[in-house]
Amino acid sequence: MKKSMDEWLREGLTDREYQIPHSYEKKLEQTIKEIENSKVIHRAGCFSRFAVNKAAGVVIFVFLLSAVSISSYAAVNLFRDRMSSMSEIERQNYNNDIQNCKVDEDVLSRELTVEERERIAVLREQYEKEGKFPQKEIQQMKRNEGIVADELYFVADESKFYLPDRAMTEEEMLQMIDLQEKRDYSVRQQNEAEISEGQKGQGAGGQDA
Repeated sequence: MKKSMDEWLREGLTDREYQIPHSYEKKLEQTIKEIENSKVIHRAGCFSRFAVNKAAGVVIFVFLLSAVSISSYAAVNLFRDRMSSMSEIERQNYNNDIQNCKVDEDVLSRELTVEERERIAVLREQYEKEGKFPQKEIQQMKRNEGIVADELYFVADESKFYLPDRAMTEEEMLQMIDLQEKRDYSVRQQNEAEISEGQKGQGAGGQDA
């Protein structure tokens, strides 16, 4: 059985080593030095235990802070890897669809409910910062080939999401977010490539002159 994109990305990142930010390494070294150089006065037993426990608590806090940072770093890389894992043809197709579309922004077949808008906002942040992705990709078609009853799908030449009349599931919301992110990423990549080519052309022109 083929692994899903999420499983493939998560396994790859699990085996990958991450660089702890220098600021956290520096903070950890500083904390350890302070603990080593500190002089705990052995007067009341409770005070001594408090001093030791406080020092240990600082070390634990620094380690936890580093762990959270690494986890966030890994999640961001899950997002980046998901975007960069698209093939060049897939990115070109997304970009072409957007450039050839007659509308300037995505359209919805109906208004989102307040609950759907709030949930999508939360899921988008989790998508980008926690690597929370859909299990499947959204149904897509170039032109509207007919209504798909009570299901979510996207028509490229209309740049339109056809939403089910019922409340959308979390999976469907993630599918919407996933497609929007991939389309936006594809356009950004194309724009950056064109800017880079333009700069190279100007540089070559200046050398010829």
